Amino acid sequence: MTKKNLTASAGKKGSGVKSDCFIEITTKKSGGLKIELQSKVHSMYGESIVKQIEELAEYFEIEHAEILVEDFGALPYVISARFEVAYKRMYPDSQKEFLLPFNKKNNYKSSIDRLRRSRL
Repeated sequence: MTKKNLTASAGKKGSGVKSDCFIEITTKKSGGLKIELQSKVHSMYGESIVKQIEELAEYFEIEHAEILVEDFGALPYVISARFEVAYKRMYPDSQKEFLLPFNKKNNYKSSIDRLRRSRL
């Protein structure tokens, strides 16, 4: 995408962070993707986090980069948002937006006259 190496990051890191992640992307000229994942839940969710990062890199057309992910229990939508912010910090003119797949069970319309109740 570019001739010079760019670096950008997004997210929080540190001992008090929960349900968040820190992502740093450094573009390279060659060498493919190198993903480094640091996570307490690596044994349970490490493969799915790495797969998600690979999908995001493919979507944003990043072929050669070093990507550092420090996970503190982030959900998939948080990981996607942090990756997108880091990408847009490198390429502020980009109009690409990544959306996670929509659950088809939630794709319905409700009628206007339907009685709605709240438990609040």
